[in-house]
Amino acid sequence: MTHSICFAYPCSDLADRVGRSAFVVEHGQSAMAFDSYESACDYASDLGTAPDHMSIDNPKNAAMLHTAILASLRHIRLASI
Repeated sequence: MTHSICFAYPCSDLADRVGRSAFVVEHGQSAMAFDSYESACDYASDLGTAPDHMSIDNPKNAAMLHTAILASLRHIRLASI
């Protein structure tokens, strides 16, 4: 079984689904939101699953991880203004 970690951008369908902009772990039909990438990775690690081909914790997707982290920082900064 696999999991996928992604970033739910504000106003995206995924953000609507989980109720906010956050890092999201999708596993089967469930989706859990987390404030940080590290928390999402810890949860995914506890699942004992492997990252799927689109997951940002897949080593082949390092550029997507970098983009998601920058987006989350930008969202946090804008929310505090």
